[in-house]
Amino acid sequence: MYIETLIGRYPALEICKEQIEGAYSLLEACFSDGRTLYLCGNGGSCADSEHIVGELMKGFVLPRKCPEEFAETLRQTDRARGEYLAQRLQRGLPAVALDSHQPLNTAYLNDVEGSGALTYAQQLYGYGRAGDVL
Repeated sequence: MYIETLIGRYPALEICKEQIEGAYSLLEACFSDGRTLYLCGNGGSCADSEHIVGELMKGFVLPRKCPEEFAETLRQTDRARGEYLAQRLQRGLPAVALDSHQPLNTAYLNDVEGSGALTYAQQLYGYGRAGDVL
């Protein structure tokens, strides 16, 4: 299992092995149920959340080709471009970086809450559904 490889490389993580497995299970259930992962952060963590979303929304290490049913729909819609898309699109895991919504974040800061503490909460209130993960 991947957790053993991870802890083998980084033995200091042994202490939080159960939490890592729990986080994995939470994300697995989220994506299996067709839910969305929301990420956010400040400073470097903001950049990290954007990077993670970029990796999840495409194949990352293992390519995730689009399902054949979807590929066939693309081909039927447009023979030339449909095949091109079917060969190149990758099934993404639904993930959104909340910090990339600058107009909403700054409008909320300006109009509602001056400290910025609730900008992500406002977005989750608007976007989030039961079973999503932050």
